[in-house]
Amino acid sequence: MRLAPFVAAALLAVLLVGLSTHWGVGTSPDSASFFSVAHNLVAGNGYRDIYGTDAALRPPLYPGLLALMGLLDLDPLITTRWLNAALFAANVVLVGLILKRDARMAWTPIVGSFLALTSVDMLEIHSMAWSEPVFIFLGLLGLLWLSAYAERRARGMLLASAAAIALTMMTRYAGLAFAATGLAVIWLLTNQKLLRKLADSALFTLTAFLPTLAWAVRNMIVGGTATGRITRFQPVLLNHIKGGLRTASLWIMPQRIPLTDVPVPIAVRIAVVLAAIVAIVLVACLTLGRRARSSAAQTGPRSDTLPLVMGLCVVLYVGLLAGYVTFSDRYAVFNLRYLSPAFLPALIFVACLGDRLLRNVHRRRVVITVGVLVTLFALWYANRAFWWVAWRHGEGLALMSKAWHNSELISRARELGPDVPIYSNAVDALYFHLDRATTQLPSKIKTVRYAYARNEHLADDLDAMRRVLEREGGVIVFFDKIKGRAYLVSQEDLERAMPLRVRTQAADGVIYEIAQ
Repeated sequence: MRLAPFVAAALLAVLLVGLSTHWGVGTSPDSASFFSVAHNLVAGNGYRDIYGTDAALRPPLYPGLLALMGLLDLDPLITTRWLNAALFAANVVLVGLILKRDARMAWTPIVGSFLALTSVDMLEIHSMAWSEPVFIFLGLLGLLWLSAYAERRARGMLLASAAAIALTMMTRYAGLAFAATGLAVIWLLTNQKLLRKLADSALFTLTAFLPTLAWAVRNMIVGGTATGRITRFQPVLLNHIKGGLRTASLWIMPQRIPLTDVPVPIAVRIAVVLAAIVAIVLVACLTLGRRARSSAAQTGPRSDTLPLVMGLCVVLYVGLLAGYVTFSDRYAVFNLRYLSPAFLPALIFVACLGDRLLRNVHRRRVVITVGVLVTLFALWYANRAFWWVAWRHGEGLALMSKAWHNSELISRARELGPDVPIYSNAVDALYFHLDRATTQLPSKIKTVRYAYARNEHLADDLDAMRRVLEREGGVIVFFDKIKGRAYLVSQEDLERAMPLRVRTQAADGVIYEIAQ
């Protein structure tokens, strides 16, 4: 197969991310944490986040990459924008090249790359300053080399896979799912003697886990926690399952009934996803089960491992998410960020199944019908991608949206002197738009390693803030339209706790100072 379609897909990927980030690469509270850690590393202030605490919650690879940009005197926001575009191009091409290794039908790799290119979830992930683009790229590389190892029994491929997966875990702790996939492949998909499996498992485990283990030891020494989380039992709830199925439904069906504004009922979307999962499992058993049984009796290299590796990864990643909710964070929501690392392996898995089914079909009418359905599905993906990019090009993303760039309150906050202490309910937005450190308003909820409790020292925190405002002439920059900040003190709480007067009134908020 010629490489021209992949080159075109790569160029289109860069173009789409460039258009969607017209107002700048999207940023969020997590982005502010990543960038502040990088800034503190460059400044020699240690591995600390925007709140001044040790960032054990964040593995070091992505902040380290941002810090490298700072050391090279590159603008991190601009560089991240184009790094994400390059990673999107790499991930799109990688999907096609991975499928090219397994597929016999020429259109399978092209369709796979096209769906990766036009996935709205992938576009959004690669338009935000998050660690997921790096994580997905390293994860795909690890799975590709893992499949090659299973087929050829080449330890060089196993070492390459383990190294990529080690970097994956140093990007996000969820990379543990890829490491578990590696061990599962060694024991389930290779026809080797016991001693060889033990040796390969030891080699893989040492290479893949050692960097993260060293990082966990560092965290224990510095902050008394390996990953910034605590362990406690809290079963996965029905809401988590429904949330995950709702997110997955966006991968395969529209939110609204075509040609109308009527939303598809949630129950219908969930039912469709469940039916699709059952169908995929049945097809997998029919197409892969027979080959797996015949390969189990062979002593030579296998040629059926790619879809099995991808399927194992998806299952283990979803299992990891369930374990994370059960033993760490019951407030986690299975949204596009949580599920995005499973999308491309799932896409490759389904594409491999479809290719295997159709390669044995000799009825031209069936092949044409499937081709038409796949084309319609791809056109639906392309249509969604077009309108999403057009929307983001005009309005921007998250904290770098057009609304934040044109914020009257931020414009007034820029007029404050550099020595004026600023407290705010949007320190993450101010971090990017003012390019200076600010202090978050006191929180009504105390959070320690994902354990939530009422802040018993709220009155003391408010009093300490009042003293700083009085002594140093500080201000409170309060945004009244920002969402998701109910855990912080409100305007009413502030006005009850201390004598305030309005220094500046803006359309989107107010700047307070202490009334003298």
